[in-house]
Amino acid sequence: MEIRHRHQCRCGLGRLPPYACMLTGPGDGWYLRSMKVNARSSITLPAAEVALIERLKPRVGLKTNVAVVRHALRLLESTTDRDELRRAYREASSATREALAADLADLDHLAAEGLGERPCATAGSG
Repeated sequence: MEIRHRHQCRCGLGRLPPYACMLTGPGDGWYLRSMKVNARSSITLPAAEVALIERLKPRVGLKTNVAVVRHALRLLESTTDRDELRRAYREASSATREALAADLADLDHLAAEGLGERPCATAGSG
């Protein structure tokens, strides 16, 4: 699916998103068209962390250092997401606990209302 340029300008970015000319400024947009999607990046780690990656690689059954780092990042993301959910649940629970106690206290007098007036239809069918 091709995204069409949605505004009238002469930037020459007809095949790129509408915001593309704002990123490149005036001109023909050669910068965005020439950018590679599969560009490589690298990070420099201290020797101790490289050794840690090498030790973890066979434990988690991965073949490359990059796979170990990606795996660790996914674990970190899922852990922080779970912690955030727990915190939000705790806050919501404590906020509704007080309101629930007040509502139950308001309705407590209705708990036995009408029980002595007539027998239940299923009382004798045991």
